[in-house]
Amino acid sequence: MNWSRAKSVLIIIFILLNTVLGYFNFLHPYRVMQTAMGDDAALAAIRDQLLQEKITIMQSIPQEVHKTGSLGLITSAEMKQNVVSLFSGLDSKTMAYTMPDGSVYYTVTAGQEQAVLSASGLLTYTNSEVVVEQGTPLISYEFARSVAKSFLNDRLNYNISGYHLQTQIAQTELSSSQTIIWCRSYEGYTLYDVILKITVVGNQVQSCTLNPYRITGENSPSQWTATAADILLRLPDDLYIQSLRDQALARGENWLVIKEIEFGYFSFFSSTEIGEAQPVWRVLLQDNREIYFDAFAAKRLFYR
Repeated sequence: MNWSRAKSVLIIIFILLNTVLGYFNFLHPYRVMQTAMGDDAALAAIRDQLLQEKITIMQSIPQEVHKTGSLGLITSAEMKQNVVSLFSGLDSKTMAYTMPDGSVYYTVTAGQEQAVLSASGLLTYTNSEVVVEQGTPLISYEFARSVAKSFLNDRLNYNISGYHLQTQIAQTELSSSQTIIWCRSYEGYTLYDVILKITVVGNQVQSCTLNPYRITGENSPSQWTATAADILLRLPDDLYIQSLRDQALARGENWLVIKEIEFGYFSFFSSTEIGEAQPVWRVLLQDNREIYFDAFAAKRLFYR
C-alpha cells in the first residue's frame, strides 16, 4: 500500500469536509433548533397545567425555537396589468381619484363588477350580482377552491406560487358560500395578513382581495424567538383568554379549545409601497378566532 498517496487522499477529503462544514456553519447558520422543553414529560406538564385552567390544545405542541428577524416587503408593480386582464373583453370604465396626500387610486367598472386598485397596489374586486339567495346551490370547499383558481388563472392572470393555502380555517360543511384564503410564506412560514382571499357563491366569485406585498428578505439582525411553550404557559394569565374561557364554560363547554399554535409573520399592512413583517406566534381557536403574540417578547399583540 502506498501510504504517502493514501495520506494525500485523506488530507484532501478532510479539507473538502471542513469546507462543507464551514459553509453550513457560517454561511447557513442553523435557523431552527429543538427546545429544551421538547421532552414528553415537560410537554405533558404544560398540557396538564392548561387543563387545570380549562384550556386544551388539539395539536401537538411545537418544539422548535426559531432564529429570524423582521422581513422586508415591497408592493408588486404588476397589479395594473392584472386589472387589465380581469376586464379584458368587457365594456369597462376606469376612473382615477387623487387623495389629499397626492396618492392615486383607480376604480374599474363593468356591469355589476368593480375593481378598486389602491395607490399601494391593494386590489379589491366585487361582483354585486353574485349574492346568496334561496335556492343557491350548496358547494364544498374543494369545489370553491377550483372556482377560485380558475378565476385567478383565466381572468386575473395571477400566479399564486409562493402562497400557502390556509386549510386550517376551511369550512368543512357544504355551504352556499365558501371563502378560500392563500397567504404568502417565507421559508415555509406563513405571513398571515399578506393574503389572497376569494369568496365563492354557487359557482361564481363574489369578491376577491389581494394584498400586493412581496418578500425581499430579512431586514433586521436575526435573534432567537420565544417558544410555543412560552406562549402557552402565559395564556391562563391573559385577560382576553380568561374572558373567552369563561364564555365557553358559560355555554356549557368543558374547555376553551385551541386548534393550533403556529409560528409565522404579520405585516400590519399599511398604505406604503414598502413594508415590514414581524415574527409572531398565532394561536388559532376552535371557532377560528386568531390571537397573535410577539415572537420575541411573548406578549399578546392583538386578536381578530
